Parts: sequence; structure tokens; C-alpha cells
Amino acid sequence: MKFKTGIVLILSATTIGIDTSLITTSITADAQEEKSPTLSSNSVTQRTVTVYPSDFLTYFQRNGSAANFNYDIQNFVQTLTPNMKDQSGNVTLKTKVDMSQNFTLSGSINLGDKSSESGGADGVGFLFHPGNTDVVGVKGGAAGIGGVKGAFGFKLDTYYNYDGDPYFYPDPSEFSPGQAYGAFVNGTSGVAQTLEESAQPISQPSNNQFKPFKMSYDGTSKMMTVTYDGKIWQQDVSNLIGTNQSMAFSISASTGDNFNLQQLQLSNFQYTIAQGTVHANYLDENGQTLKATITTSGDIDTLYTTSQVTIPGYTFERVTGAAHIGTYQANAQDVNYIYKRNQDFATITYIDDTTGQVLTHKEITGATGESTNYTTKTDIATFLSEGYQYVSDNYPKAGVTFTNQPQNFEVHLMHKSIATTETKQVKEVIHYQYKNGKQALNNYVATPLTFTRTVTTDQVIGSKTYGDWMASSGTSFEKVTSPSLKNYTPDVPQVAAIDKVSGETKDIVKTVIYMKVPSAVKIPMDKDKVAPHNPSQPSESSKKGQTPSVPVTAQANKKELPDTGAKNGIAETILGVIVFLATAGWLKLRKNQE
Repeated sequence: MKFKTGIVLILSATTIGIDTSLITTSITADAQEEKSPTLSSNSVTQRTVTVYPSDFLTYFQRNGSAANFNYDIQNFVQTLTPNMKDQSGNVTLKTKVDMSQNFTLSGSINLGDKSSESGGADGVGFLFHPGNTDVVGVKGGAAGIGGVKGAFGFKLDTYYNYDGDPYFYPDPSEFSPGQAYGAFVNGTSGVAQTLEESAQPISQPSNNQFKPFKMSYDGTSKMMTVTYDGKIWQQDVSNLIGTNQSMAFSISASTGDNFNLQQLQLSNFQYTIAQGTVHANYLDENGQTLKATITTSGDIDTLYTTSQVTIPGYTFERVTGAAHIGTYQANAQDVNYIYKRNQDFATITYIDDTTGQVLTHKEITGATGESTNYTTKTDIATFLSEGYQYVSDNYPKAGVTFTNQPQNFEVHLMHKSIATTETKQVKEVIHYQYKNGKQALNNYVATPLTFTRTVTTDQVIGSKTYGDWMASSGTSFEKVTSPSLKNYTPDVPQVAAIDKVSGETKDIVKTVIYMKVPSAVKIPMDKDKVAPHNPSQPSESSKKGQTPSVPVTAQANKKELPDTGAKNGIAETILGVIVFLATAGWLKLRKNQE
């Protein structure tokens, strides 16, 4: 988007600095001597001045690109922007205008030699605002008005802006073909907005022609009237001025991609110089107001004086800003009296009665005689949420009133504990298995023994305290006889009773192994074979052998036993034992193989 160029008259209610990022030409000191106006009387009549062309440098300060061009003292012309891209220049009145009085500004304006369609821009604006005298608005479409809160003014606009930005709204659509126009501007919000009902077309810039321009203002009715190019504009600016009585004034112009030579020729400017204002502010070290500001006014360069005051609970420290005694200037001055608060204090100590330790230490301060809205409620609630329980405190429920003596308070808390019951069962199980680990009989499961105890948990640190186990169903298991199983015998005929079982006892698991009982095997004997003699010490297995069914009778009178069959019986017994042992060994081997 291209920036507009032009001259603008602006009235503003706030202070803003020049947007130097938009100025391509640096501000340079005037080669010509500029004098400040001199006043000596405080009457309105004596404060009313007339600025003639020869007085221009006495009353106006040149800035931006305007500072690069000397004031033409022969033709009384001040160049605001040269016929170049991206220029911004302005002149600011060194004193403020008293808006309760009338003023008249007359002269001529040169808007350049090109319309916007031919590459010309941007126009001239006139500004009034209550800020410092060196404050101007943003260049381009803002017409030197936008960017200054509370500003308002009048502009001769030679470039149409289709789009707005943070400093100005788009121009009225009726001028979209690029028609130059004049209008009042409301910039009180900081964004320049053309008052469409006041807008009227004007001739396009041509031949660098100077055209008469006049602005007059009625301090009573607040009506502002502008005459230019055969047109008249009138606007009630009372709502734009607000309560501001003194306002700074500037005339500005700028160029962008489009450009024009833009100049001002002053003929006469009659106005009443506003009195200077001094504000005596009474603040604490954080800039907060302790006492209402005292405002005084007086003629420029006359003496003012301010003084400190006594504020209970505070001690005066220093003065900042303007001196406490001085002279009134065009811009308002602030004398800041800084006070330090008398630091009376009270302490609140939060104590853990369970451990005896201090949980936290609060210190509150305030001026003597003041009260604090601090309560212990919030901090106590925080500790309760962390597992504490409230015990007591001596902090006043209505809060503390500070005195010149230290005050100390205590809040006592303790760890909250919760008691629960823990239950445990001790079980006894007996497994009945074969030697190979397979189940032989159903498990024996005794009725469990139940124990309970109390568990106390600290809600702050989570520690647990345990009581003793208490039996609910006895403390012993009875003896258990191993059940019989055909052809098998248990390795433990009876599992002994278990006494003194407690909650600390682990579950009891026993295993009983069942082994197969071997059966006797008969093997027929050959009668022709002679059985071996009985050993002098028979083995255990021979003792367990089957007893023969026919008794044997020995005959002592013969050397040899008669063939009664007794020898055969003995032999059969011996062979039976041998076969039994062999069979048992074979069975064991087979089981191992399985």
C-alpha cells in the first residue's frame, strides 16, 4: 500500500511520539535562529499573541524533512516535504493553545503539482492535542493525526487509501477514483477516522499553486471553521476536545511511493497561549497514589512552588520529575513526591505439633493504623489438603491492625491418622502323591485360621503403624492321619498337629508319598534238586518268607535226613526268596525306566 502525503491540522487529547521508522530524513537543527516567545502577564489579553510571517521561527519548531529546508524569510514559505518519495515533515507550535479562547490561522497551502493518478500524494494536516508540544501523529494515510490518542484535526487529502491499518481507517468510498478532498478527522481513539459528513472534494494539486487557507475557532461554542479552494467546512469539536483546555498544535505532511512538493505559507496566526500546568503527585515507591494530586496553573515562565505533605504511615523519601520549585512551561510538568511506607509487621508461624517443626513462616506488613485482609483460612485449608488436621491458632478472625510494635501469632496443626483393619488367613494343605509326583488322592485342605490387626496410616507422610495380630478362629491345626490306599502305603502315616500359628505364619504345605506294597510270588521247586543248607544267620528277607504248610520233623539217629520232603521245602523257600528279590529289582528298574 502506498503512503499518502499531505498537510494535516490535528487536535488530540493524548501524547505520542513521532514514528521515526516512517521518517526517511533525519531531524537536523535549523540553520536559522529560532526564538521562544516571551510572556510576562497572566491576563488572557496579555497571553493572546499574533504570529506574523516574520515571527514564524520564534513560535514554530521544524522537524523531520522540514528541518532540512530553511524558512524562506522573503516569501515566508516553509517546505514540509520535497518532491521525493518517503518524506515526512512537520512544524510544531512551541506553546500550547488555550482552547477556551478564540483563534484564527490564515495563510496559503501548496499541495504540489500532481494528482494521485499522476503519482502525487499525500496532503497536509493540522493537529491539536493536549500532549507535549513535540508530539505528532503517524505519516501516510494517518495524515499526521492517527497514532495520537484523543487527536482530531483537519486534512487536505490528495491520495485515496482503499485499505486501513492500525493508525487510520479507509477513506470515504465516494472519493475512490482518486479525488482530492478536505475533511475533519476524529483521531481520539488513536486511529484516524474521516468524518464523512464533513468531507468535500477539492481541486487536484496543480503547478505547485499556493491556495488561501483559513481556520478559525470559537472558544465559547467550540465551532471550528475552515475555508479553502472556495469551500467552507464547519464542525462542532466540543466532543473531540473533551475537558482539555490547553492543546498542542502542529502542521504535517508526508509522501510515500507517490509524492509532491508540499509547502506552508503563514500569513497570520492569532491565538491565546495556554497557561502552564504543574501537577504535584504524592506516590509510594510503586507509583501508587497516596494522596490526591494538587494541580496549579500559571503563565509561561512565571514561578510555581509545591510542597510535601504528611501522610500517616509513610515517610517522605525524595522528589522526582520536575523540581519542587520552578517556572511554568508550555508542557505540563509533574512534581512527584515519593514516600516510603513505614514497615510495621506481623508474623504468623505455622507449627507441626506432631514433629514440633515449623511448617512455614508468614510476614505481613503495613502502615501504622492500617488493617490487613490476610486470614489464615487459605493456608490452613492448604495444610488440611496435605493431610494435616487443625489444632488451634490465635490469629484475629477480623485480621490484624498494624501498630508500631511487632505482633506474633501461631497456628498449630498435627498429622491426621486413619485406622483400618487388616485381615489375613493362614492355610494348611496336604498333597497326597505317588513317588513319581502324580496325585494319588485329593488334597487335604484344612479350615483356614483367620487373624486381624489394626493399621494406622499417617496422612501427611504416609507411614503405617501396625497393631498385634488377633486370632479369630484359633491358633492351631489338628493332626491329620494319612488316608489308606489299596496296595500302597504312605511314607508319613500321620501329619502332626501344628500349634502356635499366628498372623506372621506362612501358609503350611505338606506332601505325603504313597509307595506300592509288593506281593509274594510262589515258584515250583524241582524235587530232584537238593536245597542248600540253611545259613547260620538267615537274612531279614528269609525271615519274612512264607511259612511252609507241612511241618518238618528232624530224626537225630540218622546222619542224613530222610527223604520226607523237608529238604525240598527248604529249597523252595530259598528259591522263593531269590525270585522275590529278583522280581522286586526288576520292577524297580522298570519303574525307573518309566
